[in-house]
Amino acid sequence: MFKNLTHPIEHPTLQVVSVLLFSNAPKMQTFPTCHSRVNFDEERSLFFCAHPSVHTLDNLVFPTICQNCTRRLEPEPIEKREVSANLNNPLRFTSSLTDIAVIIPCHNYGRYLREAIESVLNQTKVAKEILVVDDNSTDDSRTIAESFASSGVRLIAINASNVHEARRVGFEATNSPVLCFLDADDRLPPDYLECGLRMLRQNPNAGIVHSDLQCFGTKDELISFPNHVDRVTLSARNRIHAGSLVRRDAILLSKAFETKLPGEISRLTGDWFIWKCILGDGWKSIKQSSAYLYRRHEKSALHETKIGNDYFRVSHVDRETITLFIPLSGRHVLWPPMREFLEGQTWPHQQIQLMILDTSGDAEFAGVIKNWVAGCDYPDLRHICKSVGEPGLADFPRAEVVNAVRRTMARIYNFLARSVQSSFVWVLEDDITPPFDVCEQLLREFDATTGSVSAPYRSRYHDGFVAWDHFGRKVVPDGNAVQTIGGNGFGCVLIRGELLSERVFSGSPPNADFDHDFYANLRCSNWKAKIHWGVEAKHLSDTARQILFSNIPLAKAQST
Repeated sequence: MFKNLTHPIEHPTLQVVSVLLFSNAPKMQTFPTCHSRVNFDEERSLFFCAHPSVHTLDNLVFPTICQNCTRRLEPEPIEKREVSANLNNPLRFTSSLTDIAVIIPCHNYGRYLREAIESVLNQTKVAKEILVVDDNSTDDSRTIAESFASSGVRLIAINASNVHEARRVGFEATNSPVLCFLDADDRLPPDYLECGLRMLRQNPNAGIVHSDLQCFGTKDELISFPNHVDRVTLSARNRIHAGSLVRRDAILLSKAFETKLPGEISRLTGDWFIWKCILGDGWKSIKQSSAYLYRRHEKSALHETKIGNDYFRVSHVDRETITLFIPLSGRHVLWPPMREFLEGQTWPHQQIQLMILDTSGDAEFAGVIKNWVAGCDYPDLRHICKSVGEPGLADFPRAEVVNAVRRTMARIYNFLARSVQSSFVWVLEDDITPPFDVCEQLLREFDATTGSVSAPYRSRYHDGFVAWDHFGRKVVPDGNAVQTIGGNGFGCVLIRGELLSERVFSGSPPNADFDHDFYANLRCSNWKAKIHWGVEAKHLSDTARQILFSNIPLAKAQST
């Protein structure tokens, strides 16, 4: 993809075809004057860009790209890259995935750096660019890097103390369509680049090619990773190592380097953040056969300990966009407290995909919600009106309509499960009011083995909370502590998106109660369910609602 477009072109291949088919059309836009465009075939208007910082498919450009390009307004670059084309068949161009840049961030790893560079120079597929980014080293790292200058190794020195920033600098200082970020204490096996590039060319939906890890140093072992990794499987733990191959286009589209990470978090899991951003765009990561050589030493254990101690930050949960799903049954008196909560809750509103499902079948109620939606500050919001059961069912005596309620709830949560696109889903039912900071409080209790964390709320039907242990018994509160339980209701709960997206809910025995069925399957998958007693939510029971709203005219409730 093109690096400096005001409006990036999302389908360069289609744009290439349009140039070839319509080059002689009278409405064709003209190219602006530029110092880096190379004209190979004026008759067919095939133009190629030689600017080292412009990246398009096969270096091909057309008027829209050139008119939006800011590089043409800059001074002419001293060095330009070479471009060529097969003019006998203008639809056949050299693959854009043949060249690779290996970027080696280094901080005081001079004692390992020589091995790392030599492993790149000894590849069966020669790297077009090898760049060492020395980040504030006080040892001989720079001297060692400079000693390889005659072999084409470049050196950039920065003072950031941040590996995410070092990778960004290397990314912007190279031009190849594929990159590999090699840690300075690791090595590449001889066929690593060749095998990885082959996998990228064979898999157009792959943005990343990862591999197994062959550990050496203080501990020799082979760590295996899945053959395929997507957004869902990357959510709980990192399954892609830092030295994987990655498409430049995938990084550009994801804007991963536009986000600044703190130095310590960057050192621990900066690569995980990049991979999450890329796979969040729909790319996949596939595994190649050549195992990356990962050095084990004392700092490796420290790295793993710190990840376990601060999962919220190092797994970048604090930067997650959460789906907040609210099923509304059409009870007018419940909307004002829900509206107040939505406006006051403290998880950043720009990090929420708000999904309001109105099942009421009530046009007047839907109008109230639409009016609020039109003026709220949630930038990503869906208001869906959908029939899932008989209108007013939520207010019928539960014993008389229990089977209808079960089927309705199954329809609601099957709709949610098929709509999940985020790593975390927050379900909030219309008669539950939690504390304003509940989202962050629940998210902070996740770790790599936790599937859901719930806020407690009291039951309408028994003296206790809507939560149970592994034997189906009522759970006894434990102060403000966080407790592992067997399951809970969906009144206010945060669930990993992958666990919902793979579920199908049923409204018939033996899976009649959707929440009990969900948590029975969760336990079978070895995921933990937790409850956070420090963030109890209010459950507006039938009696409580009557008392709370007895003096509020219905017209006022509707207008608010």
